[in-house]
Amino acid sequence: MKNLTTGNPTRLLLRFTLPLVLGGLLHQAYQITDAAVVGRVLGAEALAAVGSVGALIFLLQGFGWGSTNGLAIPVAKAFGANDLVETRRRVAAGAYVAIAVAASVSFIGLVFGRPILNLMAIPNYLLTDAALYLQILISGTVFTTVFAYLAAVLRAVGDSKTPVYFGVASQLINAGLTIWFVFGLRLGIAGAASSTIIAQFLSLTICLTYTARKLKDIIPSRSEWRAGWRLASQSARTGLPMGLQSCSIALGVVILQAAVNTLGGEAMAAYAAAGRIEGIVIAPLHAFNVATITFVAQNRGAKHWLRIRNTVTRALGAVGLIALALGSFQFFMARPLVGVFLHATAEAPIQMAVGYVRITAFAFALLGLKFVIRGAVQGMGNSVIPTISTMLELVVRALLAFWLVNRFGLVGIAVAAPLAWTVAVGLNSVAWLRIRRTLLARHRASMVNAEYVVVA
Repeated sequence: MKNLTTGNPTRLLLRFTLPLVLGGLLHQAYQITDAAVVGRVLGAEALAAVGSVGALIFLLQGFGWGSTNGLAIPVAKAFGANDLVETRRRVAAGAYVAIAVAASVSFIGLVFGRPILNLMAIPNYLLTDAALYLQILISGTVFTTVFAYLAAVLRAVGDSKTPVYFGVASQLINAGLTIWFVFGLRLGIAGAASSTIIAQFLSLTICLTYTARKLKDIIPSRSEWRAGWRLASQSARTGLPMGLQSCSIALGVVILQAAVNTLGGEAMAAYAAAGRIEGIVIAPLHAFNVATITFVAQNRGAKHWLRIRNTVTRALGAVGLIALALGSFQFFMARPLVGVFLHATAEAPIQMAVGYVRITAFAFALLGLKFVIRGAVQGMGNSVIPTISTMLELVVRALLAFWLVNRFGLVGIAVAAPLAWTVAVGLNSVAWLRIRRTLLARHRASMVNAEYVVVA
């Protein structure tokens, strides 16, 4: 466990973020392996089927992932205030909500998944494989969500490394099983999906065992589990809005996928490949969102107002530089990167994918700024503005996508994203600037009070 309320704040934030960045990149490495195996072994149609259903999986499971990050905010605040009893109660409260969310997502996915795929206009020749892939992955939602909650709790108490270790183990197992199931056993798309479920179950089992043995200070007692049940509704008020934000983002992805589906199988394969490449850039940027939430929440509990204000400003500069560097890499390496997923004979999808990733390459600075600013606002306990901004971003992106796709094809989808990110950055920035002024006022008030106590 690591307290982020003392020590050099910039160094602490960057050290906390680095394992998250590595974990995100390793997760993308698995995604690349999975897509490369499917695309090169099973063909472009199989990659299109997996890519098309990925948006819906993100929609369903994304609600669980987003909620777990929100459920960990009260844990981080209590830990920052050095109140271990309240920390354990908040851990218990979040666990109840996480399990309820996982059960709800599984039910919706298994019962309504196929009808939703029909609404997404997936071509009939891809629908059977897409539905099979969806059903298998959704059946493992409870493993995914509970593991995500455990990882969020560990990050909330300052440990960003351990979740990465378990995540790496899961991804290595997953990659190995995918290659075995698809190459060796010839299980096709069912094998690719089944390997993910098995890996998630194993990583959850290992993480539960580790937490129970090594981090006893945050394991709730029987009475604290009962107290957590009473606090569950409070934790839900911080967790569910962040779940809705992730859900809204994922819904935007579903809408974009539906727009791409109208362009046919080649565009779908190109979009699937481009999405994997974008993930390489987005993963490190999203790590700053998670790190900023944890840092701000802990220091909010400790009432270190000026520390929050100054460190968020530095984080904005760091994420901007990283986004520009990664965007440059994506732009100049577009063709080789696309070639990882699509065979050289698939020239039309390759050309479309290269054009897409080059258009979005230098817009990721906007996304990085959005992640940091939104994380700061969320860490301060404000879930309303981030939720509204996410909803607005969804609407703008969807409207632009369907309008532009008819005129410019896949290029229209690429242009819609940066324009929508600009809207989200603007709204979250207004909220953060107001909070920033409040932080300075709180710092000055605390200094006055401290001087009063000394004089008295």
